[in-house]
Amino acid sequence: MRNGERITCPSLIGLYNAQNLLGVVLVAERYGLSVAQINEALKTFGPIPGRMEKYNLPNNVTAIIDYAHNPSSYEALLSTLRPLTNNLIVLFGASGTRDKGKRPLMGAVAAQFADCIILTSDNPGPEDPLHIIECIKVGVPAEKQNSVIIEPDRAIAIKKAYALATPGAIIALLGKGPDEYQVIQGQKNKFSERTILKELAV
Repeated sequence: MRNGERITCPSLIGLYNAQNLLGVVLVAERYGLSVAQINEALKTFGPIPGRMEKYNLPNNVTAIIDYAHNPSSYEALLSTLRPLTNNLIVLFGASGTRDKGKRPLMGAVAAQFADCIILTSDNPGPEDPLHIIECIKVGVPAEKQNSVIIEPDRAIAIKKAYALATPGAIIALLGKGPDEYQVIQGQKNKFSERTILKELAV
C-alpha cells in the first residue's frame, strides 16, 4: 500500500485471494479507513465456509474443502496448493445436466497439478454418475490416466483419498464447498464432507 505499508490477512492464502483482498482494501481506504485499521480488522477475519477451508488430519495430512467447480477456479486453487506438497490428491465430480462442456476441461486442469485424481459424484441429479465421470476423464491426458481413480460414492472416495495420503499430503475436495447435501435422482440427500473429515481425524 502507500508508503510501503503492508496488508496482511492470516486466514487467506493464494494469489487469487490477494487480488480479491486488494479490491476490498481499496474500497475501505476510499471510505477513510487507514491501513492500521484495515489490518486490525483482518486479524479477526476468519475462514470462509467452503472456500479454502482447512482440516488437519492425522499423519500430517491436510484436507481442503473448496467450492471450486469450473476450470478457472480449479487452476487458481490448485496452482496455490501445488507448491505446498509433494502429494496433491484432487477429488471432484461435476453437476448433472449443467454446462457439460466444462467437464473434460476440469479433468485437464486437475491433471496438470495433481499427483492423484479421484473422480466421484458432485450433484449428479438425473444423470448417471459414471457417465459424468467418464466425461471428465476424457480430458485427462493419456500419460496421466493411470493416476485416475473412479469411485462414484463420494463418502467412500474421501476415505480412499485419505488412505492414499502420505505425510505432508494435501487432499483437495472440490465442488461441494459449503453444501451439506447431494442431489441424486431428484432426491436431496444429507451429505457433509466436514463430518466425514472429522471422523477421519478421530
